[in-house]
Amino acid sequence: SVKITSLDDKKWGGSVAVGGAPSGVAVSKKSNGLAVIATNNSVVVVRDGKIASKEAIKFQATCVALSIDDSEVAVGGADNKIHIYTLSGDKLTAKTEYSNHRGAITRLQYSPNGKFLA
Repeated sequence: SVKITSLDDKKWGGSVAVGGAPSGVAVSKKSNGLAVIATNNSVVVVRDGKIASKEAIKFQATCVALSIDDSEVAVGGADNKIHIYTLSGDKLTAKTEYSNHRGAITRLQYSPNGKFLA
C-alpha cells in the first residue's frame, strides 16, 4: 500500500492498497491529487487518494515517471525496456516501448519542458 499525505498539515493520510509491492511513485506537478504507482504486477493511477484505474503488466516494473502535462507515463522494467503509456483522464493505454538497453531501467524523469525523457 501507499500512504497519501498533505504537506500542509504534516499528518499521515489514508493508505491506498495498490495490490503489489510499489517500485516507484510519480506525482503530478499539474493536477492536485494525481499520482501513478508502479508495482511488480501493475501500473496504478491514484486520484484524490483512491484508485482511479489499474493496468496489469507482464513485466516487473522498477520505476515510473509522469510527463509534465500528465499525458504520458513512462515505466522502467527489469526486462531492460521503457514502456510508454498515454494517460487520458484516468485511463492508461500502452503506446510504445524502447528496448535494447543493457540492463534494468532503474530511474526515469521527464525534463521540465516535457521534451525529453532521461
